Amino acid sequence: MAVEPWLSTAQDMIWASLADATRVSYARKIQEVLVFRRQQRLEDAWPLPVAHLMRFIIALRDRDLSARSIAVYLAALSFQARALGWVDNTADFRVRRMLEGLKRSCPRPFDARRPVTPVMMQALCAEFGLLCTSPYEMVLFKACCLVLFFGAFRPSEVLSVSKFNPGDRVLRWGDCQVGPNRVSLFLRHSKTDQRGRGQWVHLQKAANGKICPVRAVVAYRWGAPQGAGPLFRHENALPLTVYQFRAVFHAALQRLGVVPGLFGLHSFRIGAASTAARLGFSSGAIQRIGWRRSGAFWYYVR
Repeated sequence: MAVEPWLSTAQDMIWASLADATRVSYARKIQEVLVFRRQQRLEDAWPLPVAHLMRFIIALRDRDLSARSIAVYLAALSFQARALGWVDNTADFRVRRMLEGLKRSCPRPFDARRPVTPVMMQALCAEFGLLCTSPYEMVLFKACCLVLFFGAFRPSEVLSVSKFNPGDRVLRWGDCQVGPNRVSLFLRHSKTDQRGRGQWVHLQKAANGKICPVRAVVAYRWGAPQGAGPLFRHENALPLTVYQFRAVFHAALQRLGVVPGLFGLHSFRIGAASTAARLGFSSGAIQRIGWRRSGAFWYYVR
């Protein structure tokens, strides 16, 4: 039966409410459900029957997927059902209890990534001077490093994925305001702010000038090419990418005698939470630093 044009348009608008990456992820997971049903010769019934869901969860568990990963499959199916006005069978008691049972029997694996500490940051900044090809590059990497840590930013909020197509979700040149004792950065988008309401993140001047984010950003902006585009950029105005920063970061760790594989770019965020907790910051204060609309910060505390 043909779908009326207005209904198809409405569905497109509903799916457009998701972030691009989420929309792609959900579509792939729903396709996996279809493949599973064909392989198991199950009836092509919609909404997806509870029995099909239960069998699918068991199949995912047998693939050694965690409860957290399986929950994403259920979220995709839940969104599809609600978007089409179907009964949401992912909310069935049996389905939810299966997921809870999996969580209890297979606890969340420990995140082995190590935190970057203030002492390590000072050593890293010194190594940037030896690794970078010019004084400008050293200042660029130092400023980026300190902003990642003191702002507890996600890498995707600060660094571009592509040097030719940076996108509009990273910090922009115009999003940075410098004052005498602080730097204010306007975060336009984040994982917990897909609608782009935005929020100011303030970095305060540090007593230790060697790792002061305000001094580092001021020094960087003084020599950086100005204009529209990402905040962190090379002398030729091309953006600093995730790949480039990670490569230099790992090279600096190796020079310090540290195993690079123990650290990722989220190690700056982990380090921010761990340092704040060690200094006795309250839960509310830690949340305001980088977990702006989420209480998941305790997962990052080491």
